[in-house]
Amino acid sequence: MPNFNSHFWKIAIITTSILSSTWIPFIVKAETTLPPMLLSQTTAKDYNKQGAALFSLNRTQEALASFDKAIKIDPNLVKAWTNRGSALSKLNRDQEALISYDRAIQINPNYDEAWYNRGILLSKLNRAQEAIASYDTAIKINPNAAAAWTNRGGQLAKLNRDQEALASYDTVFKINPNIDVAWIGRGLVLFKLKRSEEALASFDNAIKINPNSANAWTYRGIALGYLYLPQEALASFDKAIQIEPNLLKAWYNRGAALANLNRFQEALTSFDTALRLRPGDPKATEGRALVLERLKK
Repeated sequence: MPNFNSHFWKIAIITTSILSSTWIPFIVKAETTLPPMLLSQTTAKDYNKQGAALFSLNRTQEALASFDKAIKIDPNLVKAWTNRGSALSKLNRDQEALISYDRAIQINPNYDEAWYNRGILLSKLNRAQEAIASYDTAIKINPNAAAAWTNRGGQLAKLNRDQEALASYDTVFKINPNIDVAWIGRGLVLFKLKRSEEALASFDNAIKINPNSANAWTYRGIALGYLYLPQEALASFDKAIQIEPNLLKAWYNRGAALANLNRFQEALTSFDTALRLRPGDPKATEGRALVLERLKK
């Protein structure tokens, strides 16, 4: 068994802030192409479709303008109010976004997508309890809303309601077993509960579904590290970096794996790369200091 150095590997500990980040994004249903706009005949629904297409192209400010035009024509178009909220949130105009979602819900309290998107916004604002309540309402309206069950699991984990989080993820898999983000979320909860082998199996499932998930490869590497397998962990971190070269957590965890293999010079390079990506990062700084200490001996 390789020599396992807990002083190095402690920098790889997963926090609840990471747990709460494993969610499925806003629902804004869009056409594959921008629909033509016939100015004299344009309806509120046309503007809403145009806005959704612009949103999917990351032309968020233009999308917002289209949603505003839709609402001006039809103030009760619930989809436009919901999509407007998502555009505003993407522009970090969060309080305005919340007002838009609340207006959509006022018009139609049974529109599950408004409740779901509202839950995402509240998650972003670190209002986990309220986010869960929104997801719960979305699920009550649509019990097969796998995305709502997934995001609900992440927020429950953030509140350390780990068994409820696991139950939420298990419900996801009954609806759709091929949601990689849910497998990652489940793995993170299991890791937090020190069930590393089960966590590893969850990350492996995520990778089978989405082999290009840099996050899944990174968390897989962390789980392998805690199972005293730094060589295998290193391979996972290398794969994550191959997919996403600027993934900070992959670089500093790679440094931890190399340090556990007594490859201190290479570890130093990994920590330096992490610090170039985020100067002053505490985990990379701590790892670098530990490596320099070893190199002096």
